[in-house]
Amino acid sequence: MSSGLDSKYQHVNVKNKWVNGIPDHWQLKRLKNEVLRNDGGVWGDEPDGIDDTVVLRSTEQSADGSWKIEYPAYRKLSSAEKNKSTLISGDLLVTKSSGSELHIGKTSLVSSEIEEMHCCYSNFMQRLRLKKSLNPKFCWYFMNNGLAREQFNYLSNTTTGLSNLNSEIFGEVLIPYPPTNEQLKIVDFLDRETAKIDELIQKQEKLIEFAEEERKAIINRAVCRGLDKKIKLKDSSISWLEEVPAHWNIKPLKYLISLNDEVLPESTPEDFELKYVEIGDVSERFGITSSTETVFKDAASRARRLVKHGDILISTVRTYLRAIAPVMNPPSNMVVSTGFAVVRPQGLNSDYARFLLSTEYFLNEVISRSTGVSYPAINASDLVQIKVPVPPIEEQEKIAEYIKKKCVAIELLVNKSESSIKLLKEHRASLVSAAVTGKIDVR
Repeated sequence: MSSGLDSKYQHVNVKNKWVNGIPDHWQLKRLKNEVLRNDGGVWGDEPDGIDDTVVLRSTEQSADGSWKIEYPAYRKLSSAEKNKSTLISGDLLVTKSSGSELHIGKTSLVSSEIEEMHCCYSNFMQRLRLKKSLNPKFCWYFMNNGLAREQFNYLSNTTTGLSNLNSEIFGEVLIPYPPTNEQLKIVDFLDRETAKIDELIQKQEKLIEFAEEERKAIINRAVCRGLDKKIKLKDSSISWLEEVPAHWNIKPLKYLISLNDEVLPESTPEDFELKYVEIGDVSERFGITSSTETVFKDAASRARRLVKHGDILISTVRTYLRAIAPVMNPPSNMVVSTGFAVVRPQGLNSDYARFLLSTEYFLNEVISRSTGVSYPAINASDLVQIKVPVPPIEEQEKIAEYIKKKCVAIELLVNKSESSIKLLKEHRASLVSAAVTGKIDVR
């Protein structure tokens, strides 16, 4: 097979098996030979409301290459910047810099609807505009598959030592190249077959969504009304809570917790080892999922709050309100970002407190008390003023145990659906890989 590649890239292809064989009548080409434009984006200046331009960001690209444009960013761009970076249908936008391997290299296709927005794209993205001989949708399928992603990872680390992509790296990527009419048939085949798989994935995602809603409903009912449906109720005097069991108390949080008790002093030795938990290290479902090992002198200035077993982390920044997590058996050197309020229950059962502070009602109260424009947040002094229902401690323990038992079945259902989604995605990736390398003859 004649590919027009030098011996270095022939060797890379064979050794790393990027493309393990293609039909005889296909070619294997470097992407740089099939693009008209391979250029970075712009960011411009702060908008003033006069002739501002939408600038698409990598955060509006899903990991699978689809778009999720909910709150587009408007920027003030010069005429030259607009002329350079305005998108047209068929352009491909690739994320070239990201802190996540899952997102670096994700590629989105500009549709006619996006073209009509007359938008540009940010400098964390790269625009590939293809020659007519390479179908954009065919290339999109290839770019979002492991066939391209593995090359991105290899070339970025061997070229720069960093997981960042650039125009040169994109250009060196090897892509299978069938005749134009066959590209169209492959796209039609993949559009049809992946739509079936995507529908099955969406059904499983709906099951997860319903299960999560049920979990929230169980928690909301139990911590706000208790377990006895026949118990006498009283007015709580809290607008978001309405009625509670008559024997429960209503108290501001400040009488039930301590807040941000332990903070590392500035005199901490510079080589003191830390495990630092940032906002992104916490999820609503799994709690603390990761931490960064560092030392005091290298830690972010906000890495100061020490935590202990039984503490509860509450994100005080509205954008990350779902980042609420119990602290379970942490190492003695674990610190968290000052973006968290570290709540230490003193008049509450720790499990009950965790469930209480994750209810929709409590989150809505936090939102209503948040201030600020760019990053709305709640002050600690306002957080502790929020009133909450307080059952007797024995009842708190029973409620917490009830919630945990009821949620076991929900967790099993969610895990089963997530396993199904994983298998479906693996099947989808294999199907795309086989189609764009000619393992499936779609003719």
